[in-house]
Amino acid sequence: MFKSNKQFKSDSARVAFLVWVYFSDYDAQIESRGSVLHTLIGRFRAGGNPMTVWVERAEKGDIPRFASMEREVGTREFIVPYEPEVHQERFADPDIVYLRIVNDRELAGFFMLAIDSDGLSVEFRRIVVKSKGRGVGQSAIPAMEDYCGSQLRRTRIWLDVFAHNTRGRHIYEKLSYRRYGERDLEGKQLLLYEKQL
Repeated sequence: MFKSNKQFKSDSARVAFLVWVYFSDYDAQIESRGSVLHTLIGRFRAGGNPMTVWVERAEKGDIPRFASMEREVGTREFIVPYEPEVHQERFADPDIVYLRIVNDRELAGFFMLAIDSDGLSVEFRRIVVKSKGRGVGQSAIPAMEDYCGSQLRRTRIWLDVFAHNTRGRHIYEKLSYRRYGERDLEGKQLLLYEKQL
């Protein structure tokens, strides 16, 4: 375990230093994987161990696991689950981007993004996280936003969320997404949110 007697002016400076130390062990592995990674520290778990969450481009072999995650209780109520064949079609579409969410070096979920033709926007079409209530999804969203800005060169993200998904709405609003409209999907109310990057 790394220990230091270094004095810090603030708690945030101390956390930043610990983040640097924690990730120094991961640098070689991250660079050797050959994919763009957007890494961040999420929350601190009991015992002070940081939760490492990042996003990276998904691979076609991830699709069966993505489809399985969508069917889990606590997820299927808030999305329209796709069959693996539908995911394969979407994956082949150049305007659809799948990002996997990695937590502590294990697959924890995924994003599906759709690149809009306006040259400015990305539709945040889907987030699915395997373990709920641990902050993984909330920690992954800023990494996804960074990816949209730095890799896709987009300045706006928008999404729709079922009105009954109060947890999702709370997280989006907490992360500065602004409600700008609503629409109907098969009798269910969808709320529209956006965020400027």
